[in-house]
Amino acid sequence: MAPRSQNSVVEGILVETSGIERPFTVTKTMPHSLIVSFEQSKEPNDASAFANCRISLGDKSLELGAGEYHKHPALPRRRKDDPPPEPGHGRLVFSENIWKFSSLRHTGRVTSLQQRVQQLPLLWKRKELVCAPFRQYTLELLYDLQVYRAQFDSVDRGLARETEAVRERVSQTIVDTQYGAFSKFLDRKLDELALVTRHFDRYEHECHGFFFRKQLWDIILSAAFMARTNLKPRGYAGDSTMMDMIYKNAFIGSSSFARFMHYHPLQHPGSCAVRNRRKIVVERMREMSAGRDKPLRIISIACGPARELLDLFAEPEDLDRYHLVLLDQDPEAIAEAKESTNAVQEKLGRAPTIEFIHGSVRTLSQALAKCQVEKADFLYTMGLFDYLTPPVARSVLGQLATLLQPNGSILLGNFHPENPSRTYMEYWLDWVLFYRNEEDLISLTRGLPVRESRVFLEPDKAQLFMEMKL
Repeated sequence: MAPRSQNSVVEGILVETSGIERPFTVTKTMPHSLIVSFEQSKEPNDASAFANCRISLGDKSLELGAGEYHKHPALPRRRKDDPPPEPGHGRLVFSENIWKFSSLRHTGRVTSLQQRVQQLPLLWKRKELVCAPFRQYTLELLYDLQVYRAQFDSVDRGLARETEAVRERVSQTIVDTQYGAFSKFLDRKLDELALVTRHFDRYEHECHGFFFRKQLWDIILSAAFMARTNLKPRGYAGDSTMMDMIYKNAFIGSSSFARFMHYHPLQHPGSCAVRNRRKIVVERMREMSAGRDKPLRIISIACGPARELLDLFAEPEDLDRYHLVLLDQDPEAIAEAKESTNAVQEKLGRAPTIEFIHGSVRTLSQALAKCQVEKADFLYTMGLFDYLTPPVARSVLGQLATLLQPNGSILLGNFHPENPSRTYMEYWLDWVLFYRNEEDLISLTRGLPVRESRVFLEPDKAQLFMEMKL
């Protein structure tokens, strides 16, 4: 679930050059265009120019300027595996500015190329704050990685003329014989990074991290996982696609070096913690359902792709043991969670009882009340609190407490300040969280009628958990 969300339903008004206004709804956001739907008989002509476009972002509005409207082309579907047609009626493309819409539906924000160019002097000035030891470390690291990369690239170029069977065999041999040494090399470099940044305050970390990523940008983009966390196509680092990369935990990439760079952070404690928490929450639900004569009612907040369902529903009898409500503000995450449900149905022959709710933290109570969701025996949220400031976290936990039956339990996760992957995540991945220790988590419960509580770390000691019974 993304932080600082606005209402995900984005509406707007298209003002034609003639002055006619046509209301629309944003159906899908593209990086630099909007796919939209119009009311019946209100759709403009294809390739028609418009004078202005206004969109509503929650309680704010934004003027995007002039541009053109292009209808979706009518493509016949001749085969079952043809791609589905685009949603909506057509696209709005803009001519006065280059807008970036990638995070519009998730964070309620839009940026323009003009705004980013205007920030260049400020960004350039940041490098003056970068200390000499850090500059030297970054320069040497970049050189070492590029030299390492050249050795693998040399083999990869030779493989281009080989058969597919030879490419697969040699690629696997590279993994088997070289990844261990590469991993140790990069681990040593991470230890050096932690040492050279150990006395930085928050602002110094931010400035040095920005400098670091700009120097190593080409290497970062070579790794699918690192590219995802840095580019943030949905507006935040910890999206459901990134979670699936962690769960898959495989060598992925177009080159040997890219595969190594992708795989390395997946082996670090931060990623291991994500896989551990999937096991922890399933084990807890199984414990709570044991001996019950009625289904365990469960609510998952910021559910993401909900891959834990594949573990929870292991046998047909499990379909009657659990009734779930899955809530996320990211519509793509909800779609992926539905894929998890479909996989359960395909495996067990019947769909589990699951309700999906598209809603944000800000509208949590209203969304659940509107859907008349029954109160839960067990509620869990594994990653949401990593993105919440202390005041918001206390408010959200208070809301979650109202969703429980008497004797119900909440299990929430939050990364610990001593997370062994913290430097890696902040400098390489641009993945900055609100960390909390044991005392910080317990302090969130003040004022709540807590009957029992416990705080514990997962095995890799990166993520902290608190379970509380009301």
